[in-house]
Amino acid sequence: MTDAHETEVATADEGEGIGSESEQEYPSRNTTPPSLEEFERWQAHIGLQKFGEGLNAAAKAIFPSDGRPQYSKVYVLMLSWDVEGSVVSGISRLSSIFKDVYHFDVESWIIPSEGSQATTTQKILDFVRLGGDSDDDLKIVFYAGQTRLIKNKDLALTRGRKTEKSGYPAVQWSGIQKSLEDARSDVLILLDCPYVGTASNNQGNGVTELIAASAYISVASHLETHSFTRELETEFRELSKLPYFSVGNLFHNIYCRVQSRMAETGQEEAAPACLQLTQEDPNIPRSIRLSAHQTDTPSTLHPNPTNTNGPFHTSSTQGNTPRIAFAIRLKEDFKVGDLSSDLFLKWLSCIPESVAEVKIEAGFHSYSSLLIVSVPICMSLYMPKDPAIISLGPITSFNEVLNLLPNSIPKDLPSPAPDHHFWDHPKQSTNGVHAVTPPPHNLTNGTSGAPTASEVRFRNQAQGNSSHFRVDGSTDGYPFTTGLRHARTAPVDKSHEIPAFGPHTTEADGPQSKAHAKIRSYTDDPTTKEFPRISKPVELLRNEYDCVVIGSGYGGGVAASRMARAGQSVCLLEKGKERWPGEYPSGFVDAVKQLHVSGDFAPGFLTGAMVEAGDPTGLYHLICGKGQNAFVGNGLGGTSLLNANVFLEADDGTMRLPCWPKEIRENGLKELEDYYKRASNVLEPEEYPKDWPELPKLTMLERQAAALGWKEKFKRVPQTTRFKGGPNSTGVEMYPSALTGMDSTGLNDGSKSSTLVNYLADAWNWGAEMFCQCEVRYIKKHPDPKVEGYLVFFAWHGSERSAFKDNLYEDLMWVHARKCVFLGAGSIGTTEILLRSKKLGLTMSNKVGLQMSGNGDILAFGYNTDTEVNAIGRQYPSPYKPVGPTITGVIDCRDQDNALDGFVIEEGAVPKALAPLFQTMLEMMPGNQVPQGEGLVEKVKHVLAQQGSRFLGPYFSKGSIERTQTYLIMSHDSNQASLTLKDDKIVLEFLGVGRSGHVEYLNDVLKRATHAVGGTFVNSPFYAALGQQEITVHPIGGACMSRDGTGEHGVTNHYGEVFTGRGEETHHGLIVTDGAVIPTALGVNPFATITALAERSVEYAAKYRILEEIDLKTKNEVLDLFAEPYQLVGGKKAIQRKNSNKVNDATDLIKATRAAKANGFGFSEVMSGYIHVGKGLEGDKIEDYQTAARTARGLCEEARFFLSVKAWDTHTIVNRADHRAMLTGTFTCAGLKGSPFMVQRGDFHLFSTDQQAPGTRNLTYDFDMTSTEGIEYHFNGYKVVNSSVALGPIRFWTAASTLYVTISETRTGKVRGRGMLHIRPSDFLSEIFTLNPSGKNLWAKVSSTVSFMSFFARQSAALFLAPFTWQQYPSVSYSGYINDTSPDQTIKIVAIDGVQTLLHVWEPRAPGIETKNLFMIPGASVDQQIFALPTIEVNAVNYFTRAGYRVFVTVHRICQLRVAENNWTTYDARLDIKACYEWIRQEHGPDPVYTIAHCMGSVAYSCGLLDGTIPASWVKGISCSQVFCHPIWSTLNMAKVLAGPIPFDKLYAMFGGSWFSCSSTRDDSYFQQLVNQILRFYPDSREEICNNVSCHRSSLVFGRLWNHRNLNQATHRQINRFFGGVNMTLLHTLMQQGYRGTVTCNGPLFTPLTAPSNLRRLKGIPILLFSGSDNKVLTPEATEKTYGILRDTFGPEGYSREVVRGYGHLDCWMGRESYKDVFPMVRSEVDRVCRGEGWRWKEPDWKNDWRDWKNLEMSGGKKEGKKTV
Repeated sequence: MTDAHETEVATADEGEGIGSESEQEYPSRNTTPPSLEEFERWQAHIGLQKFGEGLNAAAKAIFPSDGRPQYSKVYVLMLSWDVEGSVVSGISRLSSIFKDVYHFDVESWIIPSEGSQATTTQKILDFVRLGGDSDDDLKIVFYAGQTRLIKNKDLALTRGRKTEKSGYPAVQWSGIQKSLEDARSDVLILLDCPYVGTASNNQGNGVTELIAASAYISVASHLETHSFTRELETEFRELSKLPYFSVGNLFHNIYCRVQSRMAETGQEEAAPACLQLTQEDPNIPRSIRLSAHQTDTPSTLHPNPTNTNGPFHTSSTQGNTPRIAFAIRLKEDFKVGDLSSDLFLKWLSCIPESVAEVKIEAGFHSYSSLLIVSVPICMSLYMPKDPAIISLGPITSFNEVLNLLPNSIPKDLPSPAPDHHFWDHPKQSTNGVHAVTPPPHNLTNGTSGAPTASEVRFRNQAQGNSSHFRVDGSTDGYPFTTGLRHARTAPVDKSHEIPAFGPHTTEADGPQSKAHAKIRSYTDDPTTKEFPRISKPVELLRNEYDCVVIGSGYGGGVAASRMARAGQSVCLLEKGKERWPGEYPSGFVDAVKQLHVSGDFAPGFLTGAMVEAGDPTGLYHLICGKGQNAFVGNGLGGTSLLNANVFLEADDGTMRLPCWPKEIRENGLKELEDYYKRASNVLEPEEYPKDWPELPKLTMLERQAAALGWKEKFKRVPQTTRFKGGPNSTGVEMYPSALTGMDSTGLNDGSKSSTLVNYLADAWNWGAEMFCQCEVRYIKKHPDPKVEGYLVFFAWHGSERSAFKDNLYEDLMWVHARKCVFLGAGSIGTTEILLRSKKLGLTMSNKVGLQMSGNGDILAFGYNTDTEVNAIGRQYPSPYKPVGPTITGVIDCRDQDNALDGFVIEEGAVPKALAPLFQTMLEMMPGNQVPQGEGLVEKVKHVLAQQGSRFLGPYFSKGSIERTQTYLIMSHDSNQASLTLKDDKIVLEFLGVGRSGHVEYLNDVLKRATHAVGGTFVNSPFYAALGQQEITVHPIGGACMSRDGTGEHGVTNHYGEVFTGRGEETHHGLIVTDGAVIPTALGVNPFATITALAERSVEYAAKYRILEEIDLKTKNEVLDLFAEPYQLVGGKKAIQRKNSNKVNDATDLIKATRAAKANGFGFSEVMSGYIHVGKGLEGDKIEDYQTAARTARGLCEEARFFLSVKAWDTHTIVNRADHRAMLTGTFTCAGLKGSPFMVQRGDFHLFSTDQQAPGTRNLTYDFDMTSTEGIEYHFNGYKVVNSSVALGPIRFWTAASTLYVTISETRTGKVRGRGMLHIRPSDFLSEIFTLNPSGKNLWAKVSSTVSFMSFFARQSAALFLAPFTWQQYPSVSYSGYINDTSPDQTIKIVAIDGVQTLLHVWEPRAPGIETKNLFMIPGASVDQQIFALPTIEVNAVNYFTRAGYRVFVTVHRICQLRVAENNWTTYDARLDIKACYEWIRQEHGPDPVYTIAHCMGSVAYSCGLLDGTIPASWVKGISCSQVFCHPIWSTLNMAKVLAGPIPFDKLYAMFGGSWFSCSSTRDDSYFQQLVNQILRFYPDSREEICNNVSCHRSSLVFGRLWNHRNLNQATHRQINRFFGGVNMTLLHTLMQQGYRGTVTCNGPLFTPLTAPSNLRRLKGIPILLFSGSDNKVLTPEATEKTYGILRDTFGPEGYSREVVRGYGHLDCWMGRESYKDVFPMVRSEVDRVCRGEGWRWKEPDWKNDWRDWKNLEMSGGKKEGKKTV
């Protein structure tokens, strides 16, 4: 706020500056006498009901319950002038809060000094239009600066400093305000300046509210500069801690802050002003709501639990809170008793609790009555505008005057008692007003129907000086409520101690409304639904652990937690998925998606049929059986996610039944006493609080207990539902129950104490690793008798692997438990695993699968009773009509002489998912038993209730469904159920269980209880419709404890350890910890007993099997479930685990991608084929794999893998060069011992560039795998997709579906197997259904899918449409230069004709070997690089120098030199070769030199030898590559020579000149670009198609120089660096020589040089001739012809010829594996000639030490270093 806000009347032109500097004080206070309007106001009255409605509307404006969604977008415009430097920092801080804390869209805008009015008006209009001016958005306009009043007393925003052109720039405010009021969106205006104007309160498109620093009065001059901006900054930061707050709250806090400061300093300050400019409906005002924590579902305002200052002010305000007093002239002439009338109390009861501070300050009689009421400031802003309601201003205390003058109080009015702060009503007053009498009907609070007191008092409930309006009953003294507390139940008789609250513990602060019923996210990010994940991806599974826990219910959770606390490495496998509160389904459709149905469906007398439907990992599993059905849960937390949380111990009589082991039955309940306590300490059960809202279904059960004569047996059950907030026993933050009644489908409010939030969270914090969607199938002992422990085999349902139905349960994964396996998969799950394990060889008792029980469970309903029950669950129940937990009460009838006669009856709630079908199901059930003896009226009521529910829905309050009680009975049955396997699927059978006399008796009890409340008794659908079958949610038994300690009468001993057979011996460490061990029905909810038994068994395992102590003392800190585990009090360190199979690297990768919120993609794949396993497997060519596969087929060596590919970041697999993803799964191979092999954290590369083959893309599978015996092998497989698939769909499918596989030993690298795998079409179809994107929302998943599929399509199209893809032009940057083979010496050679060329020298790197000289001559257009190629691992120079040769390479005049343009030919180049010989002889002695010559270099060399230019005596021997003296062109090259009337060289010279370059660019001439495009279709085989321009051009002038498969990618990509060009003279000479078939001299005569006389010069020179079998430049006949002539002329001695299979022309020297296929053959001949027949050289380990060449010691007698001579 400015130092002095001037009150000024000035003249303003249209939007420009204020011309006059004169100032005129504008009156700030009206001193005129009362006007006529005031006299008229004295006559105005308002009815109490109308005032109450207005007051209620004002309350709802601040504390709404309309479910209005949050704003989609909030835009903020920060306005200021450019000269006010002090404004900048304040605006910047406030802007940062809007942007960083509230995540608003913020723009700061400087008002220009020139044209300010028009520019600002346009800016405001543009701002209003943002987002399409949607009513889903909010616009906030903030201004900080000076203001003035112009001549029409209108407000203007002014710069405050004069400019030369415009005087004082100003912007008239009225037009701006009008534009904002007309907006469709809601608008909040914040002005750090005085404001003048009026609130029209007109009906507008949206709500427009304004808060200004002050009204435009003189006191504003005392305000500190921009203090209002600081106030806003403070309040917005403080209020961000609340889930929601309104503009009214914001103003309230600022106002209180100013008043508090005035009280402290004694200085007068101007108060802020708040106006409602527009409302959608003035009769129903609404306050703009803001939130820093945006969620999908809005909530009403609730104070921060940690804020003790109340809901209306932040922690920074101090002192008594100001309130606004109003004088209300009531139409009625009230008496004191009227204040307690039903009308007044009714509207007061509707006000939210946080506005229950509406206080009656005083009351006066007149011809009408005057009532003085005070309300919170925020509420006063929205009070109804009525002349009968007069604002009196703020107050902060009680009526002090009346306190000092008590005699002045009229005796018929309530009298203040300052010491007690309540108003008492006298028995009778002097003027005849009688004491208050109760109304003729019971007064209710509108929620629970509870009657109020007969006498009314006004009491001050809170500390302070202002009386709170309360209504108390004189009979019981309980406070009248507004639905927040149980109004009927009396509190405890006296004060008593309860457990002390921790720093995070909070009581529920009122009705748990819609906002509390579902957790939207566990993070502060308002845009993301993010939930904790304490389980790990299966990709991070290790091979072995100390302990493996199967299942995650109570038994599994106990085992995981306690073993982790014992310092063991723990792996927990859970069949279902991990879900946290907020992720559970609520509606029918969502629930059906999570339902898995299996088993033997056998209704009545019909023959059963095996059924299987739904997702096996779904949250709900219905197991159909014969006579008995079961409903259990899947998920991390097991059935604890779905149970009713009832924690009741078994009775002593049941625990002493003879079926228990004597160790238990002799002590009875006492045996488990300590373990019940241990379980209770973790699970923290408590009863439904007596001061919480009354639950009609609980009241109904109590009423029925009385009707049955069992009132004393009724009680509230201890349950593990939370009724207060704060961390639980293991440090997980919990929330009070929202009383939704949705326990049986999963609670979303965060109040359910499932094992997920206690035992499992504790296990996670102590280092246990949990893996979901892992269905354990069987267990067997480790196959190596020297290794202890068990192998646990499981089917992994992740990555959509269930699409491969045949493979899911065949290709199982496994994990090794070194010490213990704990079975906690539930009675049915554990029994199934044991049955299958027994069939597969794990010995055990024959009693497995027997003695099962449904725990005597009975489900039934009392339909259409006489009162509302409210037992249908709701996702978002009314806070004033809660459903409650599923079970809150019990009629406990277990105290019987015969324990088997005991049972309990509990009330229940039907989840919302069943609500739409519930009525139809109940009414259609056969055997419904209606109450007898009803009259006509009762029958009509029943019919009306039925029709009400049918037509108005199940939640119609007077309907039959809302009047239906649900019964749950737990009793005793005969424990004769059994579980067997049929076709490897479970069959549950318990015939006759529903027809027993005990069941009939219990049904009769329920029938009597139902008729007592006027309802119709309905059996469960299973009993009524399926032939008197029962359904249980508590299956127990199947692996029962033996009563005599042997396998003869049970499956386990009394600790749950599994017997090996019929005797006493057990499988050490194989322990059952769930309900499967319980040998009898318990007659009560079993999970407390299951947990206690599990605690006992795990304690035994730690003491006698693990030999470690369980740490039960160390406490967890309050857990951050998004952080790392080991958050322990005292800083206990994490246990370090072995980094097996790259676990740590994979963990880091997953963490990094999750932190980046990266989108991922995955799929699963099955490939099958044949792999031959044997010794001595050699070769890695395609034909080698084919041979191995054919051999394996004959030997029935089938192989298959089932792998899931996961790209954690789609960007990585798409954009990184290696296109890498992670592999997880199994591999089986008949020929390799130890199947199935576990594949973990392998590497998959999708269409990665094959660096070993240009134009080739590989799909590679590279991973280590572990056999069941612990032996590791390495799997390497690759699919080859190259240009051979161009325009060939079948070829493309074959290439993409064929995998070439090599299996080797991981340690030694020794090859053990080789073969091929293929994708079958049916498997490919299944693979399509496994495509699975991942991301934070739907758009992210779509984006990930599009990105992945686009990449796949692009890569496929690039290969399939290879001839039409973009051409590859030369690259500027070098790539793939991996082998620096720079010469040790470079010589400038000058020939006899003066032409200068080069000679490069490399010294040998072979200490101990005599140095020999080796001279190498390259062909035309190339240079020394073909022998010293930097892009391959081992080049010819590397090879021969390591063999002890000093290598000389000439770069002659037709090579890649500038002089090559000068029309030199091969014949001319002989002079350069001679000059090199001369230098070598001069420098290194006259000994003859062995020479290797390639192609045209060989032709030039032969010219020099044949015509005598080069003396034969200088030559030790010759190796000629591709040709010597008889060049014969290939067919295609010969066609170039013979085709057309004009020779090729002449034709090209006509358009392209005398020089043909092997390189080109996109900027080349049009002719050259045309040539480049034509060369796309150069005739060649599919395998040789590429898009490299230099490769194409080289092929045009020379013919194809290589088989592409022999080059690597780096060489092919940079061909332009290794090739120059050719002049047309040379080309013409070559054409002539090829046409003639012999070397010649230059034209025009082209005289042949192979005359016999010339040939005789070659006599005595050993010559090796070799050609590539696929040479497309010169046919192999070129060397064959020379070879034949030499032998015919001189005889066979000294001459040899080789054909190199699979090679072409230049790839013999530039091929990536030439050092294996070509060089040894040449070196062998060179060694023979130079070193003698007996010389043998051992080749280095080229694979591993080729990188060391440059650093090897030179052994030729020369110093290392480059030198140019």
